[in-house]
Amino acid sequence: MNSELLKAAFVDGSRGRLFVLLTGPVDATSAVLIVPPFAEEMNKARRMITDTGRELARRGTASICVDLFGTGDSEGDFTQTSWEGWIDDLAAVEEWCHRSQGLPITGVLAARLGCALAAAYAARRKQPLERWVFWQPVLDGTRYMDQFLRLKLAASMLGEGPKRTVADLRREIGQSGTLEIAGYALSADLLAEIDRVRLERVDARWPLHWFELVRDAAAPIPVPAAKVIERLRSDGCDVQLRTIACDPIWTSTEIVVSAALAAATAGALHP
Repeated sequence: MNSELLKAAFVDGSRGRLFVLLTGPVDATSAVLIVPPFAEEMNKARRMITDTGRELARRGTASICVDLFGTGDSEGDFTQTSWEGWIDDLAAVEEWCHRSQGLPITGVLAARLGCALAAAYAARRKQPLERWVFWQPVLDGTRYMDQFLRLKLAASMLGEGPKRTVADLRREIGQSGTLEIAGYALSADLLAEIDRVRLERVDARWPLHWFELVRDAAAPIPVPAAKVIERLRSDGCDVQLRTIACDPIWTSTEIVVSAALAAATAGALHP
């Protein structure tokens, strides 16, 4: 087995320093960029992402995971984040990985809302990515943010007073500019940006490995996901769908890991 590289560093982004973790064999010649999910979903998925990075390293592939600006150990406050800024963050990490570490980014592993972010980032690159993995992509930003806002409603149900709706919360954030949701100060600007996100096109000239997590491996995938996959295939994208029987990583009370997901992901990303 090759000696393993494990390097934590801060990379200069356009608005502040970004924390990255680079994992892989010391003789790696390229790297996979890991694009994290949104807010609390990243905390739920961090162990799974770490395990996958180790599995990639075991197979001889390097990976680099970034805490986007305003999240995790990176600089900035969550209120200062933006969708466009996060795309710039990914470009800054790619530049650092290539220029400072000698590891060009040739693949991407993206989770949940990070899938749409990865697609937007890849569309701006000069060279296409050769390896793609999506973990249960978020398809519609508006619906996703409605679900995020419902976390606030669930907390308020434990108290007294009038019950609010998602529409009430949207009006409130529009008036105040920010709203605290599950410990995250969500800005009206970021809400509006994510509301516009749709996973409609992926510039993948190589196969896109799409993993859906289901409680029962024999269960069909959600209809909206099936429709998006069909549309991507009609546009010429080679989407290779696979279901993994696993408890919901993003919403479970306990931290969930899946050796099957880590192994399948590493197999798809290892050249």
